[in-house]
Amino acid sequence: MSRLANKMLSTVRRRSTAELRGRRGRATDPEWKARRRLLRNREDLTDEQFEKMWNPLLDEGPLGQRLLTAWIAKESLRTLLALARTCADRQQVGHARWKFLTWCADADIPEVVTLATTVDRWWPEIAAFINTGHSNANRNFLITGLFNPEHRGPRHPWRRRERRPDVIPAGIVNFDHASDDHEGVHPHSMPASWLSSTPADCDSKAQAAIHLLDQPGGPGL
Repeated sequence: MSRLANKMLSTVRRRSTAELRGRRGRATDPEWKARRRLLRNREDLTDEQFEKMWNPLLDEGPLGQRLLTAWIAKESLRTLLALARTCADRQQVGHARWKFLTWCADADIPEVVTLATTVDRWWPEIAAFINTGHSNANRNFLITGLFNPEHRGPRHPWRRRERRPDVIPAGIVNFDHASDDHEGVHPHSMPASWLSSTPADCDSKAQAAIHLLDQPGGPGL
């Protein structure tokens, strides 16, 4: 979610510069100079760094004020997520959520409203993370890495070809001889039975991957 908030902030900066200046950002623009500080956490900024970010944007007028409004929305979301593993009660969580959603609604910035809508849509999962301190990020990463070729191996096709061995250990299917149903999936460390089945078996394979995480001594959450 924090990454999504940073992406929202960068989108607001680019769109605002294009609308109000009629061009892309330049090194002399205050919002361009502050672009990296805008993405950093408030507690990681010294008072001097914060002033260098805040004051020039505040003096810039509507453009800077729009960026600062989006930045406050990002920090409000971080404040909400920071309640995880703090034994915060329901009232504290509800108040932090209300402050974030209210600020986003009053901001009247499309990207900020979209962020608030996303948080509201995923609130049951976010609330579970805040209450338990556990996230499903590791599980999703494993499942995505196993069944989505775009998230496995090098991005460039010529790099992928370099990593395709002609001979690989028994029980592992050679990439060049994989079935068309699994074309593009890197089979290294994947059992042959996983590639020989149909894509309809992906759900059961995902459950098997999750089961491996839950085994004693496994990577866990």
